[in-house]
Amino acid sequence: MGNVELWAACIGGAAQQERYQQAIQDAGLTITVMKVNPYQFISDSARGATQTYGVKSVSLLATK
Repeated sequence: MGNVELWAACIGGAAQQERYQQAIQDAGLTITVMKVNPYQFISDSARGATQTYGVKSVSLLATK
């Protein structure tokens, strides 16, 4: 199990960016665009996790 604070913020199942990108590449795709989304979490605990752990939302474009 991961960090309890992140699970309490309902973002505990989120993938680490590096692992997410590697899984996409392991599937035979090439990441051509990556964008950090200007996303703001609503709950206080999620906002705190964002500041403490660097949680962010990203979008990727991957091609075969």
